Amino acid sequence: VPNLEDLGQPDPLPAAAESDAGTLIPMLGEYVTQCFFSKSWNLRDAALQKVALDLNAGRYDREPPARVLGVLALMLKKGLADKNVQVALSCGPLLHALCQGLVARGALRQPEAHQELEPLMPLLAERLGDANARVDKMARDVLVDFSRCATIGAALPAHQ
Repeated sequence: VPNLEDLGQPDPLPAAAESDAGTLIPMLGEYVTQCFFSKSWNLRDAALQKVALDLNAGRYDREPPARVLGVLALMLKKGLADKNVQVALSCGPLLHALCQGLVARGALRQPEAHQELEPLMPLLAERLGDANARVDKMARDVLVDFSRCATIGAALPAHQ
């Protein structure tokens, strides 16, 4: 993750995030989870970047695919809804890695994938036409990736 040494320490986990954090910590570790729930946008951004890098590097290959998808979907729901443009943009590489890696390997059945990814579709649709052209492009690219993925198919993104 670029500029890792300049990030500083994350805030302690807020009480409101304990339930979601309990889902993330076993797979991502406490530090990445704290960064993801931090008030500081650059720490949230770094957490998403780190998870995308780890996913591409195969760090989660030994985890059950449904569990990986569930953890990533939880992160992406929060990340795509983030008011900070950079945090939302960092969801793009993670979504691409998810589609091209975990989902494309055929490790998940279509109903499993749809169940976890369906809540992301309205968030991506909201980002279409975003005032920031980079966010708009990211949302379009992700929806095209999803529609080209055999496990997801065009029906899920087109439903929105």
